[in-house]
Amino acid sequence: MQAVMQQIIPKPISFRQRFWRFLIAPFTVIAIRPLHAAVTIVLLVGLLFVFKTFWISDNDYPYAASSKNANTKLVNFILDYPSAKKAAVIGSFNHWQPEHYHMHRNLSDGTWQIAVALQPGRHAYAFIIDNTKIIADPRALWEQDDGFGTRNSILTIDNEYDNGSSDENRI
Repeated sequence: MQAVMQQIIPKPISFRQRFWRFLIAPFTVIAIRPLHAAVTIVLLVGLLFVFKTFWISDNDYPYAASSKNANTKLVNFILDYPSAKKAAVIGSFNHWQPEHYHMHRNLSDGTWQIAVALQPGRHAYAFIIDNTKIIADPRALWEQDDGFGTRNSILTIDNEYDNGSSDENRI
């Protein structure tokens, strides 16, 4: 009798076999009505729109130049550093983050250039070379110590634009 009972008792299943059965075993899917799904999607899209429109302001992303603001001035940053493989401008206007501020090499003269729309005011900035070396603008008239052992260039943008100004760092 015991020999028969031992044949009835199932053998233990290994972890690998249990995991495989879990992967291939069918499971019950929750029934969703198409109308409920459509209403839920519309509500989620509406919430995202409200969040984007009313909660996130342009001030949260100062690096995104706003064409709505007539006070912004287009500033051309130029760096003569031909040995660089890549260059970016970082500064107080982009929270010292190089994203979206990568410079482009001018093939005719080898300089690195980028045009940035900036608000009137005083801006500290520097160039980052090959993601490792930070240098001040060699053409800048004003510099200040950044407190970390390097120098930052200073750019002042006035509210009134003076085309005849010979001062490259005051726009």
